[in-house]
Amino acid sequence: MDQPSSPFLPGKNEDEIADEAIAWFSRLRMSTATSKDLEAFERWCATHPSHRQIYDRVSAMWKNPGLQVAAARAELVSGDGRPDTHTSWRSLAAIAASVVILGFVTIQWDLFTRARADYYTGVGEQTTVRLSDQSVVTLNTQTAIAVDYQPGTRKIRLLKGRALFKVAPDSSRPFVVDHQGIHTRAVGTEFIVRELASGALVTVAEGKVAVSKPGASWPEIPLEAGREALIDQATGGEPYDIDVPMATAWLQGRLVVTSVQLGDVLNEVRRYHRGTIIILNRDIERMRVTGTYNLNDPPKLLVTLSKTLQFHIISVADRLTVLY
Repeated sequence: MDQPSSPFLPGKNEDEIADEAIAWFSRLRMSTATSKDLEAFERWCATHPSHRQIYDRVSAMWKNPGLQVAAARAELVSGDGRPDTHTSWRSLAAIAASVVILGFVTIQWDLFTRARADYYTGVGEQTTVRLSDQSVVTLNTQTAIAVDYQPGTRKIRLLKGRALFKVAPDSSRPFVVDHQGIHTRAVGTEFIVRELASGALVTVAEGKVAVSKPGASWPEIPLEAGREALIDQATGGEPYDIDVPMATAWLQGRLVVTSVQLGDVLNEVRRYHRGTIIILNRDIERMRVTGTYNLNDPPKLLVTLSKTLQFHIISVADRLTVLY
């Protein structure tokens, strides 16, 4: 009996073909596109029927009238104050190009980070590792750590992302997590460190930690269970009370928010989503969100948000999602 035929080329999945289709869509709409580009595109389409099918889906997505209007509104008007009739195509083609560029930059950054890491998770992944001293580290999505254990110290460098540390007690060997020079020190406790653009977010679930930065002007910051601090590289931070189950909901693949701007929610969802999320209507970002959401299925989460908050969403193979 013949094997069932695959709709995709061997070794390629729909996500990869969608990325290629988006790249072709962008290239063919640039002013620098040539007849040779068109010939190469036709050869790509002829390679397998799925290529043309997915490209047509990408093209149809951009021809959606509502999306065209949203793209036009997102662009600047022409110098005389009148809307530019070619604006939407330029805007959308630029979006397609940005998806390709963003994907390339992300891959290069991940390769660099992975090379320095002892443990690493990709998009949407989560893993737990037990270290040689029996301390346990849970790495959230897109997280990387490097382990440096010495006779007198246990040092972990958080290179990227967010991780939960359950520290095995050992008073003779302090346990220190270092992120961009910010040190979180514990003896036996359970805490989370998350990278931020300007520092780190430190959350304590059990026990106590002390946060410091050698050479900084701000003093050491003590934190105990149920407390958290946004640590700025330059100024330190003030501890505040938090709901520990809410702060650790990501361990169960959940996002719990109360009256949070949708823009902030989408930034978090992007860390779990293998595709690219584009927002054409900036009013969407200011909408307020309250609820519990499943981070293990980002496409479904986005659809749920669109129905709840009543905005439009279009997606191609879950690789490119446009909100407007």
